[in-house]
Amino acid sequence: MKRIFFVTALLILCAHVCFAASTLNRSEADSQARQSFTLRSVEGNSFDVRIVGDGETILTDWFWALDETIYAGDYSAYLGAANSDTFTRQDVELFADSYGEHPQRINATRDNRDGFCKVTGVNNLPDLLVSKIQVTGGGYFEMKVFAVKNGRLQAVQFLGRDKKAVHASFNTISTPVKYLDNGTLSIPWHTNAAPDAGTYETVCMFDADNLILIPAYTNKL
Repeated sequence: MKRIFFVTALLILCAHVCFAASTLNRSEADSQARQSFTLRSVEGNSFDVRIVGDGETILTDWFWALDETIYAGDYSAYLGAANSDTFTRQDVELFADSYGEHPQRINATRDNRDGFCKVTGVNNLPDLLVSKIQVTGGGYFEMKVFAVKNGRLQAVQFLGRDKKAVHASFNTISTPVKYLDNGTLSIPWHTNAAPDAGTYETVCMFDADNLILIPAYTNKL
C-alpha cells in the first residue's frame, strides 16, 4: 500500500512539474530568457517571444568561436500576447537537426551566428524568427524560420527548387536573411563546389497563408 501511495505521489509530482514547465508568467519568462523578441503575427497582432534554455551552460572552449560568449542548452520558445502575463511553451523544434551531437547554441557576441534573430516584416507580411546553427568549420549554417499564426509560433517550410520537395531548413551563411522592399525574402548561401563556387542569394516569395517560402530566382553575389 505504501508503495502504491509513493508511486501515485511521484506521478502527481511529475505531472505538476511538467505543467509548471509548460507556462511561465511574464516576470519568469523575462528573467529566464536568453533572447527576447516581439513579433507581428500573420494576422497583424503583436506577440512576445522568450527563448529559454534548460540546463544552460557557457561553452568556454567552443572550437568555432573561441573568443566569443556561447551559451548551450536545450532551448524552448515561450509565446505570450503583448498584453498577457502568461507565456506558453511552443511545440516547435527550434533548431535544425544538423547540429547532431553538438549542443544547441546561442552566440551572445555575434547575433548573426548561432542563435536567433528577427526579420522585420514589410508590406503587411509578418515578422519572422530565424534560428541558425553552425554545422561546419567553414562557416556553413543550418537555418529554420518561424512565424506567429493563429496565436502559435509555427515553422515556415521551404519549397525545393524542383517546386515539389518541401524542406524544414535551409543551408545558409552568417550574412543575415532580409525582406526586400517588394516583400520577397533574400536568403544568402555559399558553395565551394566547382564550377559554380561562390556566394549566392535565393529570393523567395512568402506564402503567409500556408507558411511556405517559394524560390523565385537565385543571384550570384
